[in-house]
Amino acid sequence: MEIIAATVVIALAGLSGVVRAPSGLPESGVTVEVAPMGAEPVTVVTDAEGRFTLSGLPDGVHPVRLRKGRTVVELPEVAVHENAEVLLFWNPALTADVRGAIVADAFQTGTELLSQARYDDAAQEFLRGLWADTAQSSLWASLGLAHVGAARLEDGLFATRMAMTLSPREGAYPNNVGSILFRMGRHAEAIAYYERAAQVNPGGRGLYLFNIAACQYALGRAEDAVRCYREASSDPTMPPSGFYYLGSLLAARGERDEAVASLQQYLRVQPSGPFAESARVLIEKLSG
Repeated sequence: MEIIAATVVIALAGLSGVVRAPSGLPESGVTVEVAPMGAEPVTVVTDAEGRFTLSGLPDGVHPVRLRKGRTVVELPEVAVHENAEVLLFWNPALTADVRGAIVADAFQTGTELLSQARYDDAAQEFLRGLWADTAQSSLWASLGLAHVGAARLEDGLFATRMAMTLSPREGAYPNNVGSILFRMGRHAEAIAYYERAAQVNPGGRGLYLFNIAACQYALGRAEDAVRCYREASSDPTMPPSGFYYLGSLLAARGERDEAVASLQQYLRVQPSGPFAESARVLIEKLSG
């Protein structure tokens, strides 16, 4: 029985894409249904090239269903906010129990391989799970980590965006997208994803502001970086190194008292941390 893959592009208030089989050939006759809350479902059938387009959708998060014959893929929550490529698989030969067992085994095995830095093997395991259930955002996120570990940043970015699109209420996923963009030198883009993470998960605001501050500094915006570090410093989720970075920036601006206070706070939290010696030297210099 044929396994079908669907490549989807999500745009602001619209959904378009192409459905293909693993052979690469287009898959016509697939019904794509989006069901906005409080509105009638909107459907379209893929054409001879496997393409479809839906427009006029309200911006937000909607359930999406793809079906052909007796094969159905359910995506409970799909973010329809901006352009995004989504890759979907389904295997009509699998029962729900078999599907769940494959997903659980693939996730456990892949995670173990990831911890051993066997990134290519881990990626294959996560993909095995996704072929069983394409809607598993945790598998997409883990696949992204495997690609990043293997220095395949574009692939990692795609997989992590998949996780974010399929689980738009999880703050870790936009944060991970931002971190990949940061590594790629795309700092301004990264800020937008860190901000989204903070909106989705206010409880992690300190970490996300810390990451935004790093982007601002990389963009040459020292004033904005200081502001973000200051705001992050009142949140327990900010990494301790934020106090060191804030102290260093304040020292460079000649704000000695606040700089010393921030550096001392770093030493209280991490007296043997990686910046401990540098912090002590800087405090001595500022206090001299």
